[in-house]
Amino acid sequence: MKTCSLLPILILIICSCSFNKSGGKKVNSYFEGKIYYDITYSNIKEIFKNIHPAEILGDRAVFTYKEGNYNNEVFYNDALVMAIYRIKEEDRLYLQFKGKDTIEYYHTYNTAYSTEFTIQKTKRILDYECIELTIHSKLSENEYSGEELNSKVTFSKDLAVNPIWYKNFHDGGLDRIYKITDGLPLRIEKIKGVYTSIELANKVERIDIGKEELSLPTDKPIKEFDYGN
Repeated sequence: MKTCSLLPILILIICSCSFNKSGGKKVNSYFEGKIYYDITYSNIKEIFKNIHPAEILGDRAVFTYKEGNYNNEVFYNDALVMAIYRIKEEDRLYLQFKGKDTIEYYHTYNTAYSTEFTIQKTKRILDYECIELTIHSKLSENEYSGEELNSKVTFSKDLAVNPIWYKNFHDGGLDRIYKITDGLPLRIEKIKGVYTSIELANKVERIDIGKEELSLPTDKPIKEFDYGN
C-alpha cells in the first residue's frame, strides 16, 4: 500500500498578531492547535467486499499543528490505525501504521507525482471562509506509473500558515498550493478508483501545542520508506 501526501516545512517563527473573527481577541497570525475531522466513504468497489475502507484508513482524524510541524492521528472505532508526523527541519514525513513494528519516513522534496490544480470556488465551513481547489496528481515513476488521484481540497486562510514552511514540499505540489491558499484544509475529498473519501472538519481548537505532542514515538525503530513494498 502506498502512502499519500499531506502538509508543512522550514523553521520561521514570526510573532506578528491579528484579530480573530470571534470578538477582538488577539491571536498569533499562524494557526496553532488541533483540527478534528470525520471521515466517510462512498463509491466503494468490490475489492473491499470483505473489509470496509475505514478499518484501514480510519473514520476520524485529529490533526495537531504548530509552526509547520504536525501529527495527524487517524482512528477507527477509537483505535489508532495510522499516524503521520511532519518534521519540517528534516523535510520528512514519518509514517506509523497499525500492525507494523517500524516507523518509516520519506523526504518531501522528492516526489513521484506530477500535480496540477485549479481554483474552483469559495465556500464556508464551520463559519470559516474557504477556497476550494481541484487537484489532479499522476504517478510518473516506478511500476505504478499512470495511477491517478483526484481530489477537492477546501482551505481556509483563517487557519493561516506561512508558505515558506512548504518551499521544499514538492510532494503533492504543496510548495505551490500553499502560496495560493495560505491556510490549512477543512475538507479533503479524495477520488480514487476503488473508493471516494471525505475528511470534513467538525471542530477547530486554537490551543498551545507542546513539543511532546509532535514528537515521534521512541519505542519503534525508524527506517526509510521502501516504495517497493
